[in-house]
Amino acid sequence: SKHISARIAYLHKAAVYLTEQGHGQPAARTSNTPNCNLPDAKLDPNSGGLSLHLVKHMKQVAEKATIRLKPEVKRSICKRCNAVLIKDATAAMSTENQSHGQKPWANVYKIECRLCHAAKRFPIGAKRQLKKSKRR
Repeated sequence: SKHISARIAYLHKAAVYLTEQGHGQPAARTSNTPNCNLPDAKLDPNSGGLSLHLVKHMKQVAEKATIRLKPEVKRSICKRCNAVLIKDATAAMSTENQSHGQKPWANVYKIECRLCHAAKRFPIGAKRQLKKSKRR
């Protein structure tokens, strides 16, 4: 429905905004911060805790209403940790070819999350194979 789509769009915009704002300034640690072996990204309140929650909530709303998220939205979110992927802030983006130049059509656009180090790969320039019913 229309209001659920608007809610999903709002949650995505809010998560992107909070991620962009929180990445610019590192927060100072307080004395009551637990001293454990977690990475700084999980201890830092400005590192995106609220934006991670908003993305998780957005996915839950879409799933409950059985609405598919747009591919642009899905590609801008880490599947593993729900972080918003922003170039040079929370994600490292590069082009790679694992065939060492043997197959120039095998170029892949790689997006790696800097929080959990999960990688997404999207083919570049390769034409999609026809569906099996149309290949005959």
